[in-house]
Amino acid sequence: MDGVLGSLGPVAAVVIPAVVIAGASIVDALVPTPAEGSVLWYVKKVVSWLAINIGNAKNAK
Repeated sequence: MDGVLGSLGPVAAVVIPAVVIAGASIVDALVPTPAEGSVLWYVKKVVSWLAINIGNAKNAK
């Protein structure tokens, strides 16, 4: 057994991360920033990290 990516082929190694980043970017752009310190704020930080939003790529408050 070659593992999940081995059975899907080398294209999956590029497509799967691209889909995760694109999906997280869409969710991050559409969801407003919750109050700092709340559970949803921490969830939004994880989604923002998955979307590779760094520096000034943040929603306005």
